[in-house]
Amino acid sequence: MNYHPDIGVVLNIEADHLDYYQNIEKIREAFTTFESQSKKVIKNVPIIDDLKMNVPGLHNKLNASFAVAVAREIGISDEISFRAISKFSGTWRRFDEHIYNNLIVIDDYAHHPTEILATIKSVREKYPGKKIYCFFQPHQHQRTFLLLNDFIDAFNQSLKIIDKLFLIDIYDVCGRESKDIKINSQEIAKMVEGLEYIRKEDVSKKINEVDVVIFMGAGDIYNLSCDIRKNVI
Repeated sequence: MNYHPDIGVVLNIEADHLDYYQNIEKIREAFTTFESQSKKVIKNVPIIDDLKMNVPGLHNKLNASFAVAVAREIGISDEISFRAISKFSGTWRRFDEHIYNNLIVIDDYAHHPTEILATIKSVREKYPGKKIYCFFQPHQHQRTFLLLNDFIDAFNQSLKIIDKLFLIDIYDVCGRESKDIKINSQEIAKMVEGLEYIRKEDVSKKINEVDVVIFMGAGDIYNLSCDIRKNVI
C-alpha cells in the first residue's frame, strides 16, 4: 500500500485477487490501511439520480456520483461536473460499443461476478427488445475456483436477463496459477442450466443469430472480438 492520496475514494469492498489477499478479512485490512493513509476519505456516497449520462448502468451512475463528490471536495461546482459527466462516453473495454452492419458488438473487461452481472444488466437496460448473446472468458483458474459459487450465481441471474451465455476456455495467467487447480469451463457449464461451453473457433457461427453480442473478460477475448468485427464489415 504505497498510496498516500489527498483524497481516497472507497466505492465497495468484496472478495477479489484472492491469490494475493487470500480472504476478505485481509482485503478489509488493506482498505483500512488505504483509508488511514488518505488525508480525506470519501465513501458511502448516495446516487445522484438526476445525472445525465451517455453510459448505461446503475454502477456507472454510482461511479459518477463519487466523481461529483470528489469535485465538490476540491471546489468544482455541480454545474461544471454535471456537464463534464454528460459528455463522458466511456472508456476502452468498458461497455465499449461498436456497430457493424446492424450487429451491435460490446467489449467489456468484466471478469468478477459482480462486474459480469452489472454489465449484463446495463446491456439489457440499453437494448430492452434485442436478442443478446454473451461470450465470457473466465480469467485465471485460481480466481475462477475461489469465486466459483459467486460466478454460478452471476451466471444464473444473467441467464434470466439475456438470451444466451457462453463460456470459452479459462484464460491462463502466467506465474499466477496454482498447478493443483484443475477447473475448466466445460465443467462449469454443466453446473448451470442454460449455460453453454463453446470453443473460440465456433463463436463466429453464433453471431448471425443475434442483434447484440457481448465479448467479456480480462484475457485475450478482445482479439476474438476484433476478428469477429473484421468479418462482419
